[in-house]
Amino acid sequence: MKPISIGRIAGCALAVSGLCNAGQTHYECVVLTANKLTAQGALENHWSLKSQIGQKFKVDRSTGQVVGGPLDNSQMKKQLIDKGSGEMSFQVFAQSTQKTHTSYIQVEEFHVTEQKPFLGTTTLYYPGVYSGTCK
Repeated sequence: MKPISIGRIAGCALAVSGLCNAGQTHYECVVLTANKLTAQGALENHWSLKSQIGQKFKVDRSTGQVVGGPLDNSQMKKQLIDKGSGEMSFQVFAQSTQKTHTSYIQVEEFHVTEQKPFLGTTTLYYPGVYSGTCK
């Protein structure tokens, strides 16, 4: 039996982790659900958000900038909370310069599948709660 070098083990570990992580520099996401909070405290589909289902957007994994879709935070001050890992979700909070609008997105990076589920909320443009997948 041949001995395995440390370099070969490290290379294999990197190759496997590359399959488990979403895009190395950014996520490409699609909205699958769009809901509003009702007066009774429940989340429901709402006609005003129907156009957001199927919207695609990108998330820069190093800055937290979201471009496109209902969670776009390109004109907001961003705070990258966590870059995500095998144990933690990628998380970004953003706030408008007037501090009256906010946006939050969480991508569950720890799933070992190519598609990573996301959950996001915003009070800007299309206020609501969104979910879908990113890769």
